Amino acid sequence: MKNTSSFVSVGIGMIIISLFLPWATIGSEYPKVIGLQHYGVLSLLVAFFSLYFAKKGRYIIVAGSIVYIVINSFNHFINFAETMYISEADIDFSKQVVSFGFYINLFGCFFTLLVCVWLKIASVIKK
Repeated sequence: MKNTSSFVSVGIGMIIISLFLPWATIGSEYPKVIGLQHYGVLSLLVAFFSLYFAKKGRYIIVAGSIVYIVINSFNHFINFAETMYISEADIDFSKQVVSFGFYINLFGCFFTLLVCVWLKIASVIKK
């Protein structure tokens, strides 16, 4: 079971690293938005909370925490114009605006959720 909890740790590590990467880039006149801005600090704290419970083998708590991070990430990304103190009319939502940090965050969240569900199902089948 120790080897399988390392998969959860890798997913949470991807989430933590993605919070320090750029999430959105509008142009040269505006700064980049990173994951830690605005409510990203809460996601960082919840990620460390999840890492602690992953080491304890409490995968249901980890999955619930990751769902919170997903909701917080979408909320942060949708409202990033407010974070950057610019008007929403200046933003053209497209793939060019989204940076790789946001995608790494989502991939880490979904990877961690899949591993947690798989571990929970495997533990129920063993019993």
